[in-house]
Amino acid sequence: SNGTLEPEPNGRGPAQLCSNGYKFLFHSARVPGESKDAVNCYNPAMYNGEIFVSRKNQFFSLNITGLNTDEIEAELLKIVAMAGESAASNVGALTAASRDLWYSSRAKLLADNTSAASLEKVERAMFGVCLDDLSPITPTEVGRNALNGKCNRFFDKTLQLVVFENGKAVFLGEHAKSDGSPTARLCNDVLTKIATGGLDYSIPVVAGTKATRAVSALPLSATSVAA
Repeated sequence: SNGTLEPEPNGRGPAQLCSNGYKFLFHSARVPGESKDAVNCYNPAMYNGEIFVSRKNQFFSLNITGLNTDEIEAELLKIVAMAGESAASNVGALTAASRDLWYSSRAKLLADNTSAASLEKVERAMFGVCLDDLSPITPTEVGRNALNGKCNRFFDKTLQLVVFENGKAVFLGEHAKSDGSPTARLCNDVLTKIATGGLDYSIPVVAGTKATRAVSALPLSATSVAA
């Protein structure tokens, strides 16, 4: 609650793991270059509370600042309704393509002001939430669908949470700037709090901090890349 974390031991003595990687967990994304990738990191003070949500290959921006869990659930259900039943052209699949193809495709998106603004909101978000319409059961099914599914993903995003129709959820990470230690600790801390009842789901909204409730769709289309 005070914005600090306990140092993490390396398991082999008194030395502690470097915590530098934690600052790249949120508000960051890999971007393709002509010959090599880079990572864009955005100021959390400017964009704290912004997340992106994907559903049916469509992307939405949501500011969760000041919302309690019931209100966040309502916004997510609103996104499910807005996305409808038909999947959009799969621009997220381009992030799984070769670097050169994604680089040239991204350049076409950036040439359009609307697409460029949408792309920036995805990349600068704290993290992504992928709401899938699949219901995998076995660990193998969950793993395969998390890594692919219907590609309702943005694979350049450092941190995505995949939530399936049946409630199963998966952490999906991009490790250009964040290795296993920070992400494993993040998952462990979240799961521990859930299992031990350490999360207060009834946190009241603090006066003056409630975000504007408008969920905004982010126009991103693979058809515009192919044009």
